[in-house]
Amino acid sequence: MCAEPLSELLAVGQIRTSHGLKGYLKVKSLSGEFEHLLKLKKVYIGVVGKLAVFEVEDVRAVTGAVLLKLVGIDHREAGEAYRGQIVFADRRDASALGDEEYYVSDLQGCRVFQRDSLIGRVVTVPEVSGGEFLEVEPLTGKRLIIPFSKHFVGKVDIGDRRIELTEEYELP
Repeated sequence: MCAEPLSELLAVGQIRTSHGLKGYLKVKSLSGEFEHLLKLKKVYIGVVGKLAVFEVEDVRAVTGAVLLKLVGIDHREAGEAYRGQIVFADRRDASALGDEEYYVSDLQGCRVFQRDSLIGRVVTVPEVSGGEFLEVEPLTGKRLIIPFSKHFVGKVDIGDRRIELTEEYELP
C-alpha cells in the first residue's frame, strides 16, 4: 500500500496492456508527453485509496507509449492484471509545467468565481476532441461545463485554489 500523501502524487499514465513475456506494461501518457516517464524510479498503480507501490526495473520508449518493467511483475499474466489501471508518480518526478499549464489534480477542487461571486468548485477536467473543460459543481443548479480557454477562463491561482471566469462566460 501507498504511504505517500495523495496530494504529492499525480496521475501520469494509464496501463494499456502487458507487453512481451517478461511482464512489461505498455503505458500511455495522460499528458501526451512521455519523456518524464522514462526517468521514473518508482510508480504507484491502482485507484486512490488502493495504490500499490512498485520500483521501476526498466523503462523504454515505443511509438506513442512507454514500456515499464516493474519489480515483482515478471510475466505477461501478472502484467495483464493491471490493464486499465492508472499510473501515479511523485509530483517531484512529473513533467515540468510551462506558463499557463496546470496539473488536473491541482485544478480539481478550485473555487470558480465570476465578478467576485462564487459560482462553485471544479469537480474534474474532462478532455475531449474539442479541448479541455472545467466541470463545475455550482452552488445551485446543474453542473456547468466551461471550456478551459482564455476566452472564458481568466486568472488561475492554484495557491489560492481560485479560478476567475472572464466576463465573456455567460452563466446559464
